[in-house]
Amino acid sequence: MKPPTWRDAAEHGITEELKGVQDLPEWAQEYFLLGRLACKLTGSKTVFSLGGGGISAYEAKAAASVGMKWTIYAMSRGRKEAYPTLADWAAENLGPGVSLRRNLDPDEENAFCKEENKKQKKWPTENTMAQPLKKTQVDRSRHVLDRITFLNWICS
Repeated sequence: MKPPTWRDAAEHGITEELKGVQDLPEWAQEYFLLGRLACKLTGSKTVFSLGGGGISAYEAKAAASVGMKWTIYAMSRGRKEAYPTLADWAAENLGPGVSLRRNLDPDEENAFCKEENKKQKKWPTENTMAQPLKKTQVDRSRHVLDRITFLNWICS
């Protein structure tokens, strides 16, 4: 991924965003550019991410600063994370353009590197759409997790 992709990134004004990722190694900067270029070329306004590593967090930060909306699902990648992840970034940057969906993965703690992000913050739920389930409601989170597992299996 050298000259053609860098040229495409420059044509779409994405290489300027490299200033925000100077602390990443060169190979990671290339993945950052690839992700940002994909969003730019497809005209994406909304991103749904099932987990993600640190490079994705840089992409989300850059994209959110230009108005893209990110919904990040706290999903484990099957191991404890050694470095901050996209879920860590989302937990620390919740706002109008960033939401973090939790309680779908039984191994959710492994989606985070930082201990403080593994614990869910208790937010008031009155006057919001985030209401706890009533006894008459059905908890469908297990069904959603089954679908996500199935999609991951197909895409592997």
